[in-house]
This record gives sequence, C-alpha cells and structure tokens, in this order.
Amino acid sequence: MKKNILTLVAVFFVLQLSAQFTVSETNAVDYPLVKKPTSQYFHFTDKDYFLLTYPDVVNPGYNLFVVDNAGQLKDKSEIEYDKGVFNNSKIIHSFHQLGNRMIAVLECRNKSEGKNRLVVRTLSGDGNLKADDKEIGSMDYEKMMNPGDWFVYSTADRQHMAIISINPTEKEQPLKGKYYFLDASLAVLFSGDFTIGSEKKKRYSFKMLASDKGDFYLINNEFDQSYLYPVVYRKPAADKAFSEFAVMLPDPNKNIGYAAAIAPDGNLVLGGYFREKKFMTVGGVPAKGVWFYNTEKPAAISTQLFDKSITDMVPRGIVFNGNMLFLTGEQMLEEREARTAATMSASFDDNYNYKFGNIVVTGYDAASDTKFDLQLPRAFTARNIIADIEPAYAVVNGKFTLIYNDALSKYKSGASSYYKVPVSVTVTNEGLMEQPANYAKELPQGSYILLPFYFGATANKLSILSSNGAEVKMINFK
Repeated sequence: MKKNILTLVAVFFVLQLSAQFTVSETNAVDYPLVKKPTSQYFHFTDKDYFLLTYPDVVNPGYNLFVVDNAGQLKDKSEIEYDKGVFNNSKIIHSFHQLGNRMIAVLECRNKSEGKNRLVVRTLSGDGNLKADDKEIGSMDYEKMMNPGDWFVYSTADRQHMAIISINPTEKEQPLKGKYYFLDASLAVLFSGDFTIGSEKKKRYSFKMLASDKGDFYLINNEFDQSYLYPVVYRKPAADKAFSEFAVMLPDPNKNIGYAAAIAPDGNLVLGGYFREKKFMTVGGVPAKGVWFYNTEKPAAISTQLFDKSITDMVPRGIVFNGNMLFLTGEQMLEEREARTAATMSASFDDNYNYKFGNIVVTGYDAASDTKFDLQLPRAFTARNIIADIEPAYAVVNGKFTLIYNDALSKYKSGASSYYKVPVSVTVTNEGLMEQPANYAKELPQGSYILLPFYFGATANKLSILSSNGAEVKMINFK
C-alpha cells in the first residue's frame, strides 16, 4: 500500500473561487410531507420526475411529481393499480427508467397456479400504469410465506435492466435461480440458471447491482462474531456462473459500514469505514479510516487511515468522476426513544432522536492507492425528521458537488443558529475545494426548507425538493 500522501490537500489548498450555482425555483404545489418516504429521480425529454415511495408494509403509497419543459411543477399524481386478492396478488416491486420512459415492475403471485411472475408495465407521466404487461420470467412456489425473491436493477446508462430470480429456499440446499439481462425495449439479451451459497443455511439479504454491459453482482452481509462484513457474488457478462468473495478486512480492523457502486469500467466498488476490533471507547464508535474494495482485484482490500479518528461515521454513497471515487459520509448518532404506554396506544411508529456532526468527503485514486479527506464542520440535532440535514451529492459540471444545509449564523452576522441556509461545495479530482457558497440571498430564510435528502442530478444540475410542511417545490442548482 502506498503512503497516504494526499490526506491534507483539501485542508491546505482551498480555492478562493466560490462554488456558486445559479438557482431557480419552480412553483409550489400542495403536498404535506409525512414520515420519511424514499425517493427516485428520473430525467428525460427535458422533464424532471420525482417519485416518492412510502414503504408501508400493508398499504405502500407512490406519488409522482413532474416538472415540465416550461419549468412548471405539476400537482402530484398518486399511482394506483389493481392489487388483486390475497391468493392472487399484484405487488409493485420497483420503478425504473429505461431509455425515455418510466416503467413499473410488478410481482404477480398466483397461489392456485403456484406461479410467481415478474411483469413490466409502462408508467405514464401522469402516474397511470398502462395495460401493457410484459412477462419477464416466473418461478414455481408452494407456500405463501416462501414465494421466492426477485431483484431488479437498472444500469447507469438507463439502457439496460438486470433481473435475478431466486427460487423459494429449500432446507439444507444452496440457492438456485435465474438471471436475465434486458435492453431498453425489454428484449432479453442473455439469461441463464445459477446456483450460489452453501448447503449450510445462511441468512441471505441481498443487495443487487449490475454494469451497463451485463456484469451481475449480489452482496450479502454476514457476521464474524459480532462484526458485519460483505460477501460479494460476481458473474461477469461473459460467464455463466457466480464466484464468491468474502470481503474481510485484515486484523485488527473491522468494518463499521459501507456503500456500494458500479465503477465506470463495470467493476463493483465498496467503500466504507473501519474501527479496531474490541476497541473500547466512551462517546461513540471511532472510525480509524476508510477501506475500499474493487472486484477487479478480488483478493485486495485497501485500508487508509484518517489523520485522527472520527466518531459515529455513517456512509451515504459513492460517486465517480472519471476514475476518481468520492465517498460521502457524515457523523450521525441515532437513538430510539423508549416507548411509554401512552405512545404505544397512540401510534405503532417509534420516535428517534439524532445528533449530527461533520460531513466527511473522501476522494480515492485506486491507481495510486491514495486518498484525501475533507471535513465540513456542522452540528445539528433533530427528532424524527432529518431530510433537511442529510446532504445531496453528485458530479455536476465535471466536479464533485455537495449541497447541504448549514447554520445561517456562520454566514450572516447576528442570525440565530436555529435557522438553516443551503450551502454548496465543489471539489476537483486533485482535491482542491472551492470556497463554500451560501444561498441566503437566492433562498432567503422563510417557511420553505431545502430537503437535500430528496435530490436528483444530471450532468449540469442538482435538483432538490423544498417544503414548508404543506407544499413542495423543486430547487435547481445549475
């Protein structure tokens, strides 16, 4: 491993240029944001689409927002469909963009036929599911509680979709299934059967990714005593079988948490934080540094130290700018409130308190095995709602870009530290950070709050939802 020669680049070399973006706002539409839906962002034919999903187990909700060519935000559309009945049900699995259209993937389980089918429908811009079902594949099942699993992933080029079916589990048997790789017209380019895992039953909870050319990856988390580590199953496009790699850090280092992404060359990359095994501390779990893994070199794991340990690190995601990797994380401590008889009778939901610290960005160059870190000072507390605190990040106009809310008092004399102001930061591949820019003038403090958790990006802009509790609108940073 090469010496970490770039660690302090971003600290000593801050460009005096400001990372200022041109800001534009859409109109507002009625929409009270409740709980914490997940979001997806699609962009095609010069329109922006935000899809919010409320992952309720019994009755999930799906709301679609569209910004048209004129920059007008339309009222939300609620996606509705025939869910069938208990023993012949239709379940929305996921939504994706393929080419210049959105699609919905549905899992159709018919107990009397013993079939679990995966079908695709087109999703129109007004939130309607068209009656153009196309069946991709099916598997047999016998028990309602063991119908098998489907995994679907749309590739970065938005021109391909990877699908894996895993048959219902059998006692003391490895997992069996089938893979499919489709183009934007849903034509199957190749498919095949596979077997993975061992006869000794493990607990599988896969995350799936795939490359534009059809490399498949499944990630399962397993435990070494009380320490979690990822196991990667990889099937290159030209191969018919999966290989297995256990990503275990060298002793005494243990994984704290990680993010996964597909590199420009199609390899799977993992990046996260590590601690020292059995290291006792008071006041939080200390991350000693970062670790990176690339399936191109399955036997190699790079570990890189921070200058000083950072407590309570949570990885948020990985993006690439060419061959340069940027890992974004933040200090966050989550504590669940103890439930009382009164709260248990009022709601099934738990309440959480959060303590946020600095945002940490790590740039990593795999070719030289070197990295740099920069910390953006910040301190907030929150209860339940944290969509305004988690940062948005992407590569915009050729630079890594971070947009987050910060205390207004840092930028405006006499302002209360309670108020927040959006701030942008850009970083070059060389580790040069431009001076942070704030948007107190463009987005003056008022009833609307920027929610960087709900963001989407194109090559030249970041789009983020903003809310006042009763309405939402979209803010564009170009």
